[in-house]
Amino acid sequence: MKIHCGKSYPQLPPTVYFKTRVNLPFVDQKFGLVDPNGFPLLGKLWSEDLSIATILNKLKEEMIKYKKN
Repeated sequence: MKIHCGKSYPQLPPTVYFKTRVNLPFVDQKFGLVDPNGFPLLGKLWSEDLSIATILNKLKEEMIKYKKN
């Protein structure tokens, strides 16, 4: 996984990539980019009060959820 925090972080969310292939609907299968439209914590729900740990925990929850399906 790669997390890039740009110059405007924390006002704007980081960009998150998976470096290995994961089967999640909000991750681009070719480039591993987490799509903010499919993972709202990096999109419309982003707040500068959120942390990298919060993002990682939510990704973990989503991975567990999709693994069960």
